[in-house]
Amino acid sequence: MEGDGTGIPTEADDGGWVGVNGLVTNGELGATGQRIYDYIRESHAATGLVPTVREIREAIGVKSIGTVGYWLDRLEALNLIRRDAGKNRSIQLRGESPTVPVPLVGEIRAGSPLLAEERVDGNFVLPRQLVGEGTLFMLRVRGDSMIDAQIAENDFVVVRAQRDAQNGDIVAALVPGTEDGATIKHFSRKGDRIRLLPANKQYKPIPFGPDGRILGKVVTVLRRV
Repeated sequence: MEGDGTGIPTEADDGGWVGVNGLVTNGELGATGQRIYDYIRESHAATGLVPTVREIREAIGVKSIGTVGYWLDRLEALNLIRRDAGKNRSIQLRGESPTVPVPLVGEIRAGSPLLAEERVDGNFVLPRQLVGEGTLFMLRVRGDSMIDAQIAENDFVVVRAQRDAQNGDIVAALVPGTEDGATIKHFSRKGDRIRLLPANKQYKPIPFGPDGRILGKVVTVLRRV
């Protein structure tokens, strides 16, 4: 294929049938478009994130942001991607379920509070349909105080970060003590009285005073079988 040095094709670039990961595009994609499309797919598969326009330009080695934008327009016209206006990472691959990387940040006690270590132990790439929107993080469960809510030892809980909760929500919370500890429980508010309730009769409710802090609401439970 011939071009003008920008990565944007001239008339001589068109023609012929080009296969794009099994999709036939009738030559409309071109070599540069193929490389951009492959890079988007490979980056998404490896990290769970789609690259930004600037990252694509640097990885592919084209001269300008405008060139990348041209090829993204072509990919979108071919229905291979779609873009959401106003988002930095706006590209979404067509025909694939949207995913989101969720960081695993430590352990949490379903029993007595246990210090939640604020370190990232890796990312789990999960379907957006499963976990929903918002700022998400994941914790590994220790203990059995929520067993009647189907949350068991070694389960992973996905938590949507938020500062408040409704009655009955399952929350991750910091509980005051000699050192702040994290736990998951049902949230209960009656007037000025707030407690964290277990889902196991062997455990007692935990008073939740003004020094306590809601980390977020549990939105998904994952279990390895």
